[in-house]
Amino acid sequence: MAFSVLAAVLTQTKVRMAQMLETGKSFKITHFAVSADGHDPLDPTTARTPDPSETDCGSVIFTKAFVPGDVTYTSPTCPTWACNLAAGDVTGSVSQICLIGTVEYCPNPLDTECVLPATEFVVAIGTMPLKVITIHDTVTFNVSIQF
Repeated sequence: MAFSVLAAVLTQTKVRMAQMLETGKSFKITHFAVSADGHDPLDPTTARTPDPSETDCGSVIFTKAFVPGDVTYTSPTCPTWACNLAAGDVTGSVSQICLIGTVEYCPNPLDTECVLPATEFVVAIGTMPLKVITIHDTVTFNVSIQF
């Protein structure tokens, strides 16, 4: 199964991008997290609208690192990450995918965000109606962000 998800870039990411232009501190999207926090609890067929001020992914049930080839470009300003779940990775309810960034470079060697383990943060959140995944399902969530 494959699903397309448009993720909202969070305010904290926009702040980090502005700082990157000023200082050179950089990050990249390194992994994803899934949770069941993305649907309306009163109507699971409806996705909730992500709040750009959010800073975490809620009740995470699974995380996985991206591998080379997991990102493609729909256009020069619209990257899409393939969030691949193998059979047995997740069972149960899923309605939210978070793209997680890791600080990769700090021009200031005393910056604590670059001390290992490097700082990780939620870059973008994509929500969808509730999906139920069984132990036998192989699922790909194609998560896009736009600038």
